[in-house]
Amino acid sequence: MADVDITVDCRISGQQADFEYDSDNTLAQFITDLQGQAMAWGSGKAPDNAGISVDGQPGNNYNDNMSRTLADIGVSSGSVIAVMQDITQA
Repeated sequence: MADVDITVDCRISGQQADFEYDSDNTLAQFITDLQGQAMAWGSGKAPDNAGISVDGQPGNNYNDNMSRTLADIGVSSGSVIAVMQDITQA
């Protein structure tokens, strides 16, 4: 278990919050947990271009990366993760 302190900037709901989260969890689990806080797109199939950006880097498409861990996509302690409905408009 690799708990890290992160900030989530949900560009869908307009919310921003700080979390302690296990970066060994998959992106799919992370989004499911955020959905419980109304900080991601609605449950069910994600939009085609839904994704996240880590520390201002180009976005990661959720559907292509959902089985990767947060650590795999570059999340570390202090990271800011932007959750977006459409990464092509980032």
